[in-house]
Amino acid sequence: MKDLQCFAAGTTGKALVLALVLGLPVACSTRKQPVTHHIVVADISGRIEPASRHEMLEGIAAFAVTLRRGDKLTVIPITGDAEADSQGRILQFAVPTRREPYDEDLRRFGAQVRERMVQLTSEAERAPGDHTDILGTLDIVADEIRDAPAVESLDIAILSDFIQDGRGFD
Repeated sequence: MKDLQCFAAGTTGKALVLALVLGLPVACSTRKQPVTHHIVVADISGRIEPASRHEMLEGIAAFAVTLRRGDKLTVIPITGDAEADSQGRILQFAVPTRREPYDEDLRRFGAQVRERMVQLTSEAERAPGDHTDILGTLDIVADEIRDAPAVESLDIAILSDFIQDGRGFD
């Protein structure tokens, strides 16, 4: 502590105070980081083993709780017929921007994502589908990209075995 007092009291102490005064506005600025829109394309078709499908969707839920406030997460499932099957299955989440005490808002967000991933797993297990329409799903991803505001940063992850097994490719 004595060394710190001597340092602050010396001529370099003036430089320290100046650095603190000049650096304080930068450190306390409210400049927001750009919103990142994470698009996760998840293969839930019958070609994927049920245990692997469950693990993948659990991984997406775990990833969701690592996002920053304001970030967005879109989960687009790969099914047998993207155009027909995607209706109501594309999941969109936004990490809350308004902080609540003890980060209760983030806990609720994580629980909501986990609940929807469990529902998606259940739906996939009830009707796994015989085909995989990766190309049709990528058309939906392209629509998401086109609709994203220019100020958003986009990250896209595709979780699939990449075997296109559509009706037009048999």
